[in-house]
Amino acid sequence: MESAALLITPPPLYGPPELLKELPKISLEEEGTASLNLSSYFRDPFGFEVVGTRGEVVSCQLEGSTLLVEGLKDCWGEGEIYLKVIGEGGGVELYTLEVAVSPVSDPPELLNPICYPSDTSVGLYTFEVTYRDSDGDRPRLLSLILDGEEHPLEVPRRPLDFSGGVRLSFGIRLPEGNHSFLFRAIDQWGEETSTEVLGGISVGEHFTERYWEGGAVRARYLGQGPGEVTLALDSSPPPQVRIGARVYLNISLMLEVRGELDVRKFDIIIDLSQQALGDVIISTAKAYLFNGDIPVDIPSDYSSAEGSLTLHLTDPLPYRIYLYALPSSSRDSDGDAVPDLWDLFPLDPLEWRDSDLDGVGDVEDPDDDNDGFSDEVEIACGSDPLSSLSVPRDTDSDGVPDPLDEDTDGDGMPDRWEAMRGLDPFDPSDADEDPDGDGVTNLQEYRRGEEAWSSGANGVGGYGWVSYVLYALAALLGGLVVYTLKREGFLG
Repeated sequence: MESAALLITPPPLYGPPELLKELPKISLEEEGTASLNLSSYFRDPFGFEVVGTRGEVVSCQLEGSTLLVEGLKDCWGEGEIYLKVIGEGGGVELYTLEVAVSPVSDPPELLNPICYPSDTSVGLYTFEVTYRDSDGDRPRLLSLILDGEEHPLEVPRRPLDFSGGVRLSFGIRLPEGNHSFLFRAIDQWGEETSTEVLGGISVGEHFTERYWEGGAVRARYLGQGPGEVTLALDSSPPPQVRIGARVYLNISLMLEVRGELDVRKFDIIIDLSQQALGDVIISTAKAYLFNGDIPVDIPSDYSSAEGSLTLHLTDPLPYRIYLYALPSSSRDSDGDAVPDLWDLFPLDPLEWRDSDLDGVGDVEDPDDDNDGFSDEVEIACGSDPLSSLSVPRDTDSDGVPDPLDEDTDGDGMPDRWEAMRGLDPFDPSDADEDPDGDGVTNLQEYRRGEEAWSSGANGVGGYGWVSYVLYALAALLGGLVVYTLKREGFLG
């Protein structure tokens, strides 16, 4: 007897997928993106999983076998991504992907640096510059380099919009002699910027300060040199137009430099005190260049208590200036207990509001919200006469609101007649129905009844005057039922 040979087959090895080539180092910029197709680096992978990162410089996610990597804002340097690779048989292997994030160069900006004397008797000068940072961060360092020596400057700690630009000013006493300066700034991420070197500061030569009086407008400049600035006013005092509660002022100025003059600062002071324009407060001020009406961004100092406005300009260019003012909250010209600030008819004691802004006050306006339904109709129907979004319901769109419409669905049969016969006064389709199967529709039966009444015939079912009396009583009761249901809100 021969013995059978025993064949033993070893089980397959279920290890991780074989790495075909070395995983690359991923390089990208902050807030930049990169992608890597992982399946091309392994033989027959079953799946991938990101199990963690190191360095806090990137975020990543998987879409199938594609790894998506994004650099974090304001973060750069070296980092790692820990990746789990899974084989078809369940074998697992961990891999490390190196990443390098480089910073994007977005240094802060220093704009419009100027210097002008504040008090020449003691050598006090004011230095101004606008600091702007696209990330909205305050500067780590802001300094004034004066004659080659750096002086750190203190930036206000209150919240400021550095992304839009903040105008900063600093006062420094200077010794006699000629001086030059520049501003230098470093942001929170170490990026640096500076202005060009500016000179021409000659301490000991007093700057000229001049005033003109022209109605409600004064102008002054701080300049150096033999030239001068001339000022021409189109009108004195400035004209004003009142439209409702608003006061529109139009001031046109022509500023011109004659001769050689180094203008450091130019101010236009507009007096809006009670003596000039009455009891008003400033709302908005805008300046425009004469050539092409190009808007000019100018910082403004408001003083509503004194009713004055000062515009600081860096160059004496031709300007057209518009002002918008509002009456003070305490003024009530027509004595209707509504301040002029909120009164659209400040000189009419019977009017102050215009809900639909059609120029007619609500007292005189029969339709305050201009929605096509008079205030009287809306009040009777329960809708809001001051809101165009609140209108009475009109089921059949005949222009008559349901509470005032004898035939709500417009099917030719009055609501009271339909209610008496169990029909729906909001459903026009029941006019063509024949519930009793006599070959006559509901609308035809109603019209036949109306014809019988108008002709005086011995009709209405063949019962003569008795039918007329019963029909009249039923119609009266039906009308009372419909009126009651509408009044209580069950209909319409």
